[in-house]
Amino acid sequence: MIFNKTWNQTGTTAYNMEDDVLRVGIKGLKNTPFTEKLYFKINTDGMVSLFWADRVVNFYVQPVP
Repeated sequence: MIFNKTWNQTGTTAYNMEDDVLRVGIKGLKNTPFTEKLYFKINTDGMVSLFWADRVVNFYVQPVP
Protein backbone atom coordinates (compact mmCIF):
# COMPACT_ATOMS: atom_id res chain seq x y z
CA MET A 1 0.00 0.00 0.00
CA ILE A 2 1.41 3.39 -0.96
CA PHE A 3 0.49 6.65 0.73
CA ASN A 4 1.34 9.55 -1.56
CA LYS A 5 1.16 13.26 -0.65
CA THR A 6 -0.41 14.18 -4.02
CA TRP A 7 -4.08 13.55 -3.28
CA ASN A 8 -5.75 14.73 -6.50
CA GLN A 9 -4.33 12.19 -8.96
CA THR A 10 -6.41 10.29 -11.47
CA GLY A 11 -4.91 7.11 -12.80
CA THR A 12 -1.15 6.68 -12.85
CA THR A 13 -0.10 9.31 -15.38
CA ALA A 14 0.61 11.97 -12.72
CA TYR A 15 2.15 9.54 -10.20
CA ASN A 16 5.57 10.52 -8.87
CA MET A 17 7.36 8.05 -6.60
CA GLU A 18 9.26 10.92 -4.94
CA ASP A 19 5.93 12.08 -3.45
CA ASP A 20 5.43 8.78 -1.58
CA VAL A 21 5.20 9.35 2.15
CA LEU A 22 4.82 5.74 3.28
CA ARG A 23 4.97 2.28 1.69
CA VAL A 24 3.60 -0.69 3.61
CA GLY A 25 3.80 -4.32 2.53
CA ILE A 26 0.38 -5.92 2.94
CA LYS A 27 -1.36 -9.09 1.97
CA GLY A 28 -4.87 -8.62 0.65
CA LEU A 29 -7.55 -11.26 0.96
CA LYS A 30 -9.84 -12.55 -1.77
CA ASN A 31 -13.20 -10.81 -1.58
CA THR A 32 -16.58 -11.48 -3.13
CA PRO A 33 -18.53 -9.84 -4.58
CA PHE A 34 -16.39 -7.80 -6.97
CA THR A 35 -16.24 -4.12 -5.92
CA GLU A 36 -16.09 -1.79 -8.94
CA LYS A 37 -15.20 1.36 -6.96
CA LEU A 38 -12.73 1.77 -4.11
CA TYR A 39 -14.68 1.52 -0.85
CA PHE A 40 -13.59 2.05 2.77
CA LYS A 41 -15.41 0.72 5.82
CA ILE A 42 -14.30 2.22 9.15
CA ASN A 43 -15.34 0.63 12.44
CA THR A 44 -15.46 2.37 15.80
CA ASP A 45 -12.63 0.15 17.11
CA GLY A 46 -10.21 1.65 14.55
CA MET A 47 -10.32 -1.16 11.99
CA VAL A 48 -10.37 0.03 8.38
CA SER A 49 -11.36 -2.31 5.56
CA LEU A 50 -10.40 -1.30 2.03
CA PHE A 51 -12.40 -3.01 -0.72
CA TRP A 52 -11.33 -2.84 -4.36
CA ALA A 53 -11.94 -5.23 -7.24
CA ASP A 54 -11.69 -8.77 -5.84
CA ARG A 55 -9.56 -7.81 -2.82
CA VAL A 56 -10.07 -6.62 0.74
CA VAL A 57 -7.33 -5.27 3.02
CA ASN A 58 -7.90 -4.81 6.74
CA PHE A 59 -5.75 -2.64 8.99
CA TYR A 60 -6.02 -0.71 12.24
CA VAL A 61 -5.46 3.00 12.84
CA GLN A 62 -4.98 4.67 16.18
CA PRO A 63 -4.61 8.28 17.25
CA VAL A 64 -1.14 9.59 17.98
CA PRO A 65 -0.87 10.74 21.60
